[in-house]
Amino acid sequence: IAAGYTSSFGGGSDDILLIKTDNSGTVQWAKTYGGNTNDLGFSVVENNNGYVVAGYSNSYSASNDILIIKTKKRTPSLCKP
Repeated sequence: IAAGYTSSFGGGSDDILLIKTDNSGTVQWAKTYGGNTNDLGFSVVENNNGYVVAGYSNSYSASNDILIIKTKKRTPSLCKP
């Protein structure tokens, strides 16, 4: 599992990219998260229920805000708080 960012696809300028590969590097799935401007992922950890991504965003305010994303493991959709 890896977290980073992409400007190639997604909804905004830069979007957080969460990507899962197998041991040989073949992509199993990839998911982007973000708003209209810059959203960057820098770190990801796996827990029993899914993944937690840390990064920052300026899509939701005028400044860079810390962004924590928690996802489900099977389908990388956002978990409800």
